[in-house]
Amino acid sequence: MSTIASLTTVPHIRESVRQINRSNLSAGISVLLLYLFAGLPIQIGVMTQLGLSPAESSSWFFVTWMTTGLFSFGLALFTKQPVSIKLSIPALIFLAGAAGGYSLPQIIGANLLVGVVAIGLSTFRVADAFARLFPGQVAIGVFAGSMLLFMLKTSQLAVTDIAIAGPILAGFVLTLAATRNQLLAVALAAAVGLLGVLLTDGVPNVTSSVGLPEFFPLAIELHPAAMIALGIPPLILVVV
Repeated sequence: MSTIASLTTVPHIRESVRQINRSNLSAGISVLLLYLFAGLPIQIGVMTQLGLSPAESSSWFFVTWMTTGLFSFGLALFTKQPVSIKLSIPALIFLAGAAGGYSLPQIIGANLLVGVVAIGLSTFRVADAFARLFPGQVAIGVFAGSMLLFMLKTSQLAVTDIAIAGPILAGFVLTLAATRNQLLAVALAAAVGLLGVLLTDGVPNVTSSVGLPEFFPLAIELHPAAMIALGIPPLILVVV
């Protein structure tokens, strides 16, 4: 008790405790739900639509979130701010719609090119000049087109698996209509979806799936068509 009492006397700790309120808690929970139900499902959906093997999907998933966590943690310690580096959801959605005709090495090569060019534009302070070449409407158009194709494929999956998608949609719509609370509607829809999966497929056996990802030699192919088709639009999304 004396330790807790001495800690609460520290001014910045007491100030932090006083700042915990309903709005801050709601914002934190919203960010958590955004990571759980935006980034993760979209990445899994993209890997499914691209037809990647389990080894390729496991490696991509591990590398994405491990590097995200490590770099975000390091920047947060260095800046003393909640800085986060994460995967680009618009770029993922674009890949789901446009990368179907390319191999994984070609996709990796195009994304590597985007990263190198984006870093170069930022390093030499010409990102603003590049952004002025492409109006914001171009970036919005690129994102809207890729979103339309991604949603079309996702809607088709929802129709073919109506036993899971139906209760989720019903739970979200009914909860939103009753409470007018989008946060609660998303949480209830997630709970209904989890329950539906458990009832239809049973509890998954995790003993055979828990473990380190399977690594394989990285193959990069700098294919000209892939670099143009899969490189320029994401670069516009990132810079503009």
